[in-house]
Amino acid sequence: MTTRAALLSFWTVFHHVPANRTCLSYAERIEPARVDVRKGCSERMNIRVLVVDDDLFVRQSLQKMLSRTPGISTAGFAENGTQALEIFTSEAVDLVLMDAQLPDMDGVSTAAEIHALEPEARVLMFSSRCDQNSLRKAIGAGASGYLLKDAEPGTLISAIHAAASGLFVFSKIILEMLFDNRPAGPSQVDDLTSGEQDALHLLSLGKSNREIAEALHLSESSVKARLSSAASKLGSSSRTGTVARAKDLGIV
Repeated sequence: MTTRAALLSFWTVFHHVPANRTCLSYAERIEPARVDVRKGCSERMNIRVLVVDDDLFVRQSLQKMLSRTPGISTAGFAENGTQALEIFTSEAVDLVLMDAQLPDMDGVSTAAEIHALEPEARVLMFSSRCDQNSLRKAIGAGASGYLLKDAEPGTLISAIHAAASGLFVFSKIILEMLFDNRPAGPSQVDDLTSGEQDALHLLSLGKSNREIAEALHLSESSVKARLSSAASKLGSSSRTGTVARAKDLGIV
């Protein structure tokens, strides 16, 4: 797969959150830029990122990655929303990389507080999971995009550049979720067999096909068939999207 194809398979960038699916732009066309929201300027400089995540391992990993990336530096690290607000008000911050789940106030509430302080602030949500309700709340709070933590390092770096440049960035599966306006009716739940629901439940716990097969006393091929059928009924094209859709419907 080419670099372009790999990049476009992960995420898409919008000039704005559109009412339809037009006005697409892609990250590989975005050059590194610094957007200082307090000064209202945009110039090709260093992007200062505030990392907010309650997981020490994630913070350390991001620190190592960002410190090795030209054009990006860290403005600080926070393990909760209160610390994030303190750093944001005391340091020069161009972009906030925000975990959705935090111990004191959640990432969406923290993003809303940041936007109350600075309406032009750029906040990029970065989480291990996302459902449609959480996504819409994040956008309503002023988030500049939403990426899943399974994104490749290069994808995350490009997303930071794009979001700091004023674009909106979403993982591909999250973008599909954003435009999924099908009613979350009981019929979709009723269409799933009990076996498919059992497999979905284990998948939502992070189990592999082999682990699901062992738990349900099935072959791996049977597990794949059940998950594929469930994904088709839920209108999803990926494991992450299937779990997100199932959680959105209250199946798991």
